[in-house]
Amino acid sequence: ILFKKKGYFFIIDSFIAMTILSVGLFVLLSSYTAKPPEAQILFTSNDVLEYLTGTTVKSYAYTEGVIDKDERTILLERGSLDNSLIEQIVEYIYLGEDQKAADFAAEALNLVVPVQFEIRLMIDDYELFYRGLSMDSQTSIDEANLMIPSRTYVISVYDQTDILGPYLIEVAVWK
Repeated sequence: ILFKKKGYFFIIDSFIAMTILSVGLFVLLSSYTAKPPEAQILFTSNDVLEYLTGTTVKSYAYTEGVIDKDERTILLERGSLDNSLIEQIVEYIYLGEDQKAADFAAEALNLVVPVQFEIRLMIDDYELFYRGLSMDSQTSIDEANLMIPSRTYVISVYDQTDILGPYLIEVAVWK
């Protein structure tokens, strides 16, 4: 009779231990911390920069239909239709047409950057374009979990005589 009572204590003790271990393991495995999608942001930042440097104004204007006929004629006369998008933006800045450069950048970037991303385009520490949730980009960047900029230098030729640049181009993308 004494042997039977001692066995109950060890069985109950092992069930309690297994219950505690099971609950602990369940809590540990069910707690999930989201990791920012670093690769997606990096690829987006690099892709945007590649788009700006690799797409010509001619292909952009005719496929998207965003440049009106008068502006296309002006660009044709200047020989600017073969510029990349970023070279055209730099040309507008060189000519003192900053608002036109900002509008052109906004049209081009809003077509390719998904709306879940915030984005900033800077040319030589001058913020040309920003799309985000905050009123200014620095506040939004300070609050961002992950921000990855992509940078390149651009040198362009205006009217086959003037060399523009080098300009430091930075595209920053974050969530």
